[in-house]
Amino acid sequence: MIAGLVCVAGLVVAGGFALSGRLPVDTPLAKLSPDAVEAKAFLTALYDHYTVDSDWSPMGVRAADWFAPSMVALMQEDARLNEGYTGAIEADPICDCQDYGKLTADIKVINLTQTSAQARVVLSDSGVTPPSTLALVYDLVKVKGGWRIHDITGSRGESLRHRLIKSNADMKAQDAQSSL
Repeated sequence: MIAGLVCVAGLVVAGGFALSGRLPVDTPLAKLSPDAVEAKAFLTALYDHYTVDSDWSPMGVRAADWFAPSMVALMQEDARLNEGYTGAIEADPICDCQDYGKLTADIKVINLTQTSAQARVVLSDSGVTPPSTLALVYDLVKVKGGWRIHDITGSRGESLRHRLIKSNADMKAQDAQSSL
């Protein structure tokens, strides 16, 4: 028993409420969960690169270290279809920006299952004038025991995954039309 948590028939009961499946982050169990700690550590490691090396990128050869295989495939298809030109990813999706100064990230895991997590990241950039703040939502999935990015919803509410899917479909349709 952990501080008032009791296991009854496979469900964790806290304060008379049974918890199973998704855990909102404000529950004591979610705060103690190794998965929540690991998801936050994954994103913290990602943003640590944005404080020490402004040329670092999670894209390209590093993509599989940070993105789920399905996202890597979408990004590779986007690059192939656009033949070296800017495709659906016009800015760095990790900071939702093209340039940044001094980023700090406040990371909170807001939903959690055994195989997925959702985190809200509030970015503050004090190295630009005027200073800026924006919020991103990360959908993470477990891949071979480690967290990877399944999607990022940007500060304007746009899903990176959906933007890539749409852009790739549009480019394929355009290619098909031009080959007629």
